[in-house]
Amino acid sequence: MKNGLFSSTLVRKFVMAITGLFLCLFLIVHLIGNSLLYFGPGLFNSYAEKMSSNIFIRALEIILALGFLLHIGDAFILMAQARKARSVGYLVNKSRENSSLAARILNISAIFVLIFLVIHIRTFWVSTHFGNTTLSMYDLVLE
Repeated sequence: MKNGLFSSTLVRKFVMAITGLFLCLFLIVHLIGNSLLYFGPGLFNSYAEKMSSNIFIRALEIILALGFLLHIGDAFILMAQARKARSVGYLVNKSRENSSLAARILNISAIFVLIFLVIHIRTFWVSTHFGNTTLSMYDLVLE
């Protein structure tokens, strides 16, 4: 499907923006939930239990994972399309004049976010769903 709708860089960038916004909204909700740590173990453990046993949240986890994979996949496709569109590099690269700091460090920050996410998921999600931890979620966070 070479000339299809999803081969357009404009559509791909729109998908990147929508999935990025979705991931940011998740982070805000996640931050609000995690702020319950400040109110003690009872409230936070109750919240964590409700989040891990709610079928709606289970479905949202799948949607979140798919959104994350779509975001990463689109990033790689857009990078490949950009490289293909300009196969010969610039003679003089003045990136400070042509792009913002955010654009220049985007790839590096994405790698750090991915590393953090892998560690975070392994520490909390995998250990509570597949591990044999005896710690409450509150104690796991404190540890």
